[in-house]
Amino acid sequence: MCHVPTNPSQSRSRSPGILAFLALAMAPQAVLGQTQRLATGIDPAQDGYLAIRTDGHGSWSGFASPDPAEPCDLYNPVGPAEPGNATFTTFFYLFVGDSRREILHAEAQLGPPHLDPSLSSELLSTPVASDTNGDGVPDTLDSSFVVAAPGGETRLVFLLRQRVRAQPGGVSYVQLDATVRNDGPAKTRFALLRTWDADLPWSSAGGSEYYTNDEVGTTANGPEPGRFVFLREPDDVSLAVTLSGPQGSFYFGGKHGVEPAEGPPRYDFGTDIDWWLAHGTPHTWRNHIAGVGYDTDGASGPMPPGSTDPADAFAGLESAVSLKPGTSATLRFVHTYGQCVPAAIP
Repeated sequence: MCHVPTNPSQSRSRSPGILAFLALAMAPQAVLGQTQRLATGIDPAQDGYLAIRTDGHGSWSGFASPDPAEPCDLYNPVGPAEPGNATFTTFFYLFVGDSRREILHAEAQLGPPHLDPSLSSELLSTPVASDTNGDGVPDTLDSSFVVAAPGGETRLVFLLRQRVRAQPGGVSYVQLDATVRNDGPAKTRFALLRTWDADLPWSSAGGSEYYTNDEVGTTANGPEPGRFVFLREPDDVSLAVTLSGPQGSFYFGGKHGVEPAEGPPRYDFGTDIDWWLAHGTPHTWRNHIAGVGYDTDGASGPMPPGSTDPADAFAGLESAVSLKPGTSATLRFVHTYGQCVPAAIP
């Protein structure tokens, strides 16, 4: 069964900057009708089963899927651990220089703190779900949207394909391929940031520890390829999720309260606005893991030096891109469930 907080000690506190976002997202007009369910199969009891409820911008969150019976994701790890809801939020953010920005999540764009007129995003068509393996369950979602400035200085058209796949051994993944075309009048440099506020529910500590003891880390500076960052339970490293991308420029792994050696901002909660205010990954967070350091492999542990209650763990991966008018690039981001390294994608 899914882990659902049942007492006040298991409730998540949030900083004032995000309260308006929470209030808006939890309102009756939440996006349940706009999400699509994708899954690896029909049986949640099967090891490696993964289902997500995602939207046309590639976001899934407890805001859009507040019903505990239909969580934003559900993963069944190998072994005795039961299926659980691993994600609190995961979003894309787009930044053009230090003056234009947009969160790629339709409801979050409607009010503070993300009410910013410098860019706007609009779906160009209704997302189309498909069943590519013939098991009767949709596993792929295709969508398109445009992100543009009011004066036309920026116009980026996105074709997004989201695929949910299972692999032998109980590892599953979500692959997001975004092909971006510059339809604007000039060369455009932009950053696409993926954030993942994972709240892993499987720790043997259980109860109120369900997200406060998660650790964050990487081995991306060793023999493993690419940029990636993982979050895992400290008592079982297979109870893990990993955010990766072959075009990743910077990663970060935060634990609430820790300040990187190169200076502020301190890591706050995984669903917050530090990167929004900084117009991308803060410079002092780039390729940094809380409690480990810069460009270094390792794991934070549940309570690294400087961390403060509730010691929330979270991750981010940013890709920096430059496109001339009329040219395109494809960016890939992968959410792996069930191990501390990225899934090997055929």
